[in-house]
Amino acid sequence: MYGKASAGLEKGAVAREWGGRFPVALGYPNDYALGMSNLGFQTIYRLLSRDPLVAVERFFFAPGTATGQQATAGLLTRETRRPVSACGLILFSVSFEQDYVNLAAMLIAAGLKPRAADRKAEDPPVLVGGV
Repeated sequence: MYGKASAGLEKGAVAREWGGRFPVALGYPNDYALGMSNLGFQTIYRLLSRDPLVAVERFFFAPGTATGQQATAGLLTRETRRPVSACGLILFSVSFEQDYVNLAAMLIAAGLKPRAADRKAEDPPVLVGGV
């Protein structure tokens, strides 16, 4: 485990060292309670966390993200509090059209451009899926 993670007491959470593993950030563009009650999000997290070559970490929309308050600290993963932008791949599970606004705000808070065409080659790929 990488340091003390806030997920340490959370049942089912997996925090792995990144060394030798591919880091994936799995995001839900709404609050923690909604994300964790979403079966699609839970399924993707479970499948990725079973792969010993992957270090998957979750992140959620937080109040202040839309107003830019979170941008000064950057957007961090829940398991090890690392920057989302440091991951090799960013995945989003989106269930509602209204959450696309939150998704854009989260990318900005992570220091990434919302439009793929505006991102740099060294930025992690962003994939979005859902119903």
